[in-house]
Amino acid sequence: MNNSLESNLSTVQKVLILTASIIFIIEFLIMKVLPLFSVKFSVLSEAIIDATLLTVLSTPFIYIFVVRPFKKEYEDIAKKISHMENHDSLTGLANRNLFKEYIDKELKYKIAPDNKCAILLVNLEKFQSINESYTHLAGDFVLIEIAKRLHVVAKNSDIISRTDGNEFAIIIRNLDKNQNIAEEKAISFAKNILDEISRPFVYEHQTLHVEAYIAIRICNSVQIKFESLFNEVSSTIKSARKIQERISVYKYGNKISL
Repeated sequence: MNNSLESNLSTVQKVLILTASIIFIIEFLIMKVLPLFSVKFSVLSEAIIDATLLTVLSTPFIYIFVVRPFKKEYEDIAKKISHMENHDSLTGLANRNLFKEYIDKELKYKIAPDNKCAILLVNLEKFQSINESYTHLAGDFVLIEIAKRLHVVAKNSDIISRTDGNEFAIIIRNLDKNQNIAEEKAISFAKNILDEISRPFVYEHQTLHVEAYIAIRICNSVQIKFESLFNEVSSTIKSARKIQERISVYKYGNKISL
């Protein structure tokens, strides 16, 4: 709180000093130039001319050297705040809020008519044991590395999100108009993710291993609603964990295990 207040005071001080400096310099020049004119002005006329020149001449300089830099600084800060609100601070991935907003507001407009998209929920296994055995720093390292691997595998996906501590979600759109083909592509994609996650992680000369479960929900533009879709893949992955199925597909109320 104190740092924020000090920062605000510092900004105000900079604005006041720069503005006062510009006004002082312009006023000084006006006072030097006005007497050079042979025309004699009344005190009132001279005051009006002085004020008009000061306003006209100082305004561009105040905008260039005061308003524009601080406006850009404010916009940069606003962007950083917006990014922090919508992204996971550890991995840099979209967080649950941004993932929800994307599904509810944008996704349905990006799917071709009659085409299918897939939502994949990736839940890590054996991750908690890493935190317990090697500290949270090791766990953070694994999460960051998984985010990097997901970027490699899912480079053509719409969005990758860290929706919970050990949970990630991915959206792939325009898979295919045919339901079966769309499922096959999503399953193949999920297998690639499992392969990447199953590769060992080396942290401070220690080899760490995690596994994952993946739930898939195939849908079209009409079925897109975050709460229902996310609840469906979440329930699917819970059921899959109970029977040790690595990839499960939710389809029209029925779960298909692979």
